[in-house]
Amino acid sequence: MILVSACFGIEARWIDRGPDVRVVRTPMGVRAAEGLAGWDRDFGSTDLLISAGFCGGLQKALGCGDLVLADRVRADDGEIYIDAGLLEQARRALGKTVCVGPYAATANVMETRQAKQALAASGAVAVDMESGVLGRWAAEHDVRFLVLRAVLDSWDEDLVIRDASIGSVLRHPLAAMKLGCRATTAGRAVGGGIARLRDTLNTPETGQREES
Repeated sequence: MILVSACFGIEARWIDRGPDVRVVRTPMGVRAAEGLAGWDRDFGSTDLLISAGFCGGLQKALGCGDLVLADRVRADDGEIYIDAGLLEQARRALGKTVCVGPYAATANVMETRQAKQALAASGAVAVDMESGVLGRWAAEHDVRFLVLRAVLDSWDEDLVIRDASIGSVLRHPLAAMKLGCRATTAGRAVGGGIARLRDTLNTPETGQREES
């Protein structure tokens, strides 16, 4: 069975549930793994965890709704490498349009274009706050791991709305409307990507390897 993690309802709503796909909402950032407590009791024989949802694009070619598939996740405590066979299966299922490459995991939101471009200089193609934590969790529990996310904000954009508070939305109503439209586009892309992966990746393979 495939377990798909997402932080927000708008990320999760487009993902089709079923007997072979379960979706779990996790907290943001370093607390993401808390959402997986009791996974063996609640979800049974999970053999694949997919970190899904939105990400920040770090390459010029990536725009809103483009899918990104990580071949490794770079975090402060080292790198998590995705199993090559599993990655190739996912790449074939998603087709030529998916961007595959190194992925950055950070503890904080990348609010400015300068911060994102500094990460881009390292070769990373995208960034989020949960995939590093979830990748470590998967390694500890001997569960296969993938990162499949859709770009919400591009590499050359500052984030005008930096949290989900009512005050922030009211201060920037036009930006909030634009963000809502983008979130719908990215959410649909994630849902479509997970649907394409579902039939291909429900056979257990070897897990990811980890290097510090």
